[in-house]
Amino acid sequence: MNLSPIERLDFMLDIVIKKHKGVAKLLQISTDAKKKMHYADIDTLIKKLMDDGYLEKPWGNSNPLNDTHYKATLDGEIFYLKGGYANKFKEEKAKVRKDEMYTYSVAIGTAFAGLYGFFEMAQWLMHHFNKHLPF
Repeated sequence: MNLSPIERLDFMLDIVIKKHKGVAKLLQISTDAKKKMHYADIDTLIKKLMDDGYLEKPWGNSNPLNDTHYKATLDGEIFYLKGGYANKFKEEKAKVRKDEMYTYSVAIGTAFAGLYGFFEMAQWLMHHFNKHLPF
């Protein structure tokens, strides 16, 4: 019952896509999910998956069977096969680290360029003034 939010979202996708072959009733999802999370989280997680475009209601709000069905979208299935939210989170962390490394590299490079410019200017000044000194 102590799954992280990312693990809970991936678990919900796993229930719909893997266990129920892409279409599941709310009752099936709830029964499977309550083993690993609180019942109150299930509705919130389903809404998140729908907002992200990974689940949809194939019959809209009314369906002939009087039980809400949820279907994995094509994007949802591709997202699941690519590793789901855990992989997305890992990729985002890697991108942030890469961006930070780039920023540090630019800062270090700029500092070295400034030092190089300072020493070149100092060398020119020393050379220039040494020519005009009387001694």
